[in-house]
Amino acid sequence: MGQPVKFDLAMIEPVGGHGGMDYYDFGLCSGLSHSGVRVILYTCDETTEPVYLTFIIRRWYQGIYGKKSILIRGIRFLLASIRVFTDVLWKRIPTVHFHFFDVGILQFGLIALAKLLRRKVVVTVHDVEGFVEGKGSLRLAKLVYEWVDRLIVHNQFSKTELIAHLLVPLQRIAVIPHGNYRHVYPNLLKRKVVREQLGWLQHEKILLFFGQIKGIKRLDLLLEAFAELVKFQPNARLVIAGKVVDVPFDVYQSQIDKLGIGHKCTSLVRYIKNEEVPLLYAAADLIVLPYERIYQSGVLLMAMSFERAVVVSDIPGMLEVVHDGETGYVFRSGDVNDLASVLSRALEEDSIREKIARDGIKLMDEYYSWVVIGRLTADLYLKVLRTDVQ
Repeated sequence: MGQPVKFDLAMIEPVGGHGGMDYYDFGLCSGLSHSGVRVILYTCDETTEPVYLTFIIRRWYQGIYGKKSILIRGIRFLLASIRVFTDVLWKRIPTVHFHFFDVGILQFGLIALAKLLRRKVVVTVHDVEGFVEGKGSLRLAKLVYEWVDRLIVHNQFSKTELIAHLLVPLQRIAVIPHGNYRHVYPNLLKRKVVREQLGWLQHEKILLFFGQIKGIKRLDLLLEAFAELVKFQPNARLVIAGKVVDVPFDVYQSQIDKLGIGHKCTSLVRYIKNEEVPLLYAAADLIVLPYERIYQSGVLLMAMSFERAVVVSDIPGMLEVVHDGETGYVFRSGDVNDLASVLSRALEEDSIREKIARDGIKLMDEYYSWVVIGRLTADLYLKVLRTDVQ
């Protein structure tokens, strides 16, 4: 049972089901509801409502994605935002919470409107990387974040980067973890059953590289290491699942062919449907994240939520979650030989790997629980409502 209602909140997050943010939104809103916050989530029409709701959903951002012209979609976004803020005013909701991956004119407009209407504003900055790589406008971001009452990031590394790149005052930033995916996939599937369903061999040791395929995620490094691994682990198989973002997959396919590991690789280079996700994780023995740089990895949290051991590079965004030999395996970033060695060790020690996977899901249930995160976020709202930190 949740607590008595303390105050109302408008969660304005237009991406929703269009870009996989719905799972995050539902977890956070449910956690907030558990802490006594009455939440209204304003999102897009591509978001499917969960079966059990502890908060209100308004799918008012309609037709803002697709093949229509940018002008038409922009007008729809503006009209939806006016409708949202009219509702916020009518209901006298004091605080609005946005979620940004970068800052452009749309994000600037939302914050400007919220402050014009004298609302308290909290923003979760999901992707500091956007500013580092030149996505969005650094100038607009600096301006917008001067208006915001509080910024939330998911780890200390993101906090450090936000201060360094956007000069945000320390007291404006709160570190609150990204929650787990246990609420989405509460029932763990059996590896043997799933492999039978997929037609995959039971005796193989399956490594899974999952998610958007970007250059910084270093699939090329994993392929090099995997070529070394199969010399000593002939039963190993690499499954690559996800959409290409930047480097064409032909580049990776050429590498696979050159290394002579095509017969050991299964490539599912496409959008992975929601119903396929638990099957792929359940069928795998090990989830590999050889990333060069990351601020927060949903793939990491999902893997641990599925009780699967992970292999990660020793970069700050990973080490805040994974402790080598306890909640995962860690290799030296960019080191092919060390990655191959760690993969080999992880596949050889079945009992240790399974214990690491169990400890990982225990960590998800405790520290990355949405109930815990909801309480931390609700406490932050209260501070915002009671103080004027500038």
